[in-house]
Amino acid sequence: MTNQSVEYMFTKITPPTTYGHSQLKTGHPVRSAIHKQLNGRLVLRWVTTWESLLL
Repeated sequence: MTNQSVEYMFTKITPPTTYGHSQLKTGHPVRSAIHKQLNGRLVLRWVTTWESLLL
C-alpha cells in the first residue's frame, strides 16, 4: 500500500470541518470566543490544582 492510498483512506474517513465535532447546548460553535474563555479557565484551574499538589 502506498502513502497516497493510506492518505486517501484517512481523508475519506474523517472529512475536514471548520468547527470542532461537538457543540454545547447553547448552540455556539466550540471554537467561539465564549467557549475559549470558559475552556481557558477550566485549564488554568486544572493546572494550578495539580501544581499545588506537587508543592
